[in-house]
Amino acid sequence: MGGNVGPPPQTSEISSRYIHMVLFHDTGMMDGTILEGQFKDTKLSQLELNQLKELLREIGNDTDSSNLLKAYLDREHETWRPGEERTEPFSGSEDMSESQALDILGLQEDATKEDIIQAHRRMMQKVHPDRGGSTYLATKINAAKVLLIKIRG
Repeated sequence: MGGNVGPPPQTSEISSRYIHMVLFHDTGMMDGTILEGQFKDTKLSQLELNQLKELLREIGNDTDSSNLLKAYLDREHETWRPGEERTEPFSGSEDMSESQALDILGLQEDATKEDIIQAHRRMMQKVHPDRGGSTYLATKINAAKVLLIKIRG
C-alpha cells in the first residue's frame, strides 16, 4: 500500500531565514510566522501594511524571505506597490532538499509519483499567477514536483 493513508494534508510549508510560510490548500490563503528581527514570533496576518513594508526593508537582500513576503503582500494587500510590476526572480530546486520538496507539496515520505502529480495539480490551482497567485510560490511548487519525480523516478 503506497501513498498517503487518509485525507491529504491540508497545508504546505516553506521556510526561509526570516519567514516560515504556510499555504492552506482548501482556500489558497497563506500566513507566516516571522523567525528573526523586530517582529520575531509574530504572524504576518497580525501586522499592518506599514509594518509589513518595514519588515521587507529589514529582510534586505535575503531573496527567499523577500519573495515570500512579497507573495504574501501581493495576495493580501494587492495595491501595496502601485505602478510596480510583480516580477520575482526564478528560484528553482537548486538548493531544495527532498524533505523541503515534500513539505512544499504537503506530502509524506511514502508519496508515490501519482501522489506528487496530484498534489502539484491541486496546489497550482490555488497559487498559479494566472489566478492571482504568486510566481515565486508557483516556481517553488514546480521545482518541488520536478525534484521529487527525478528522485523517485
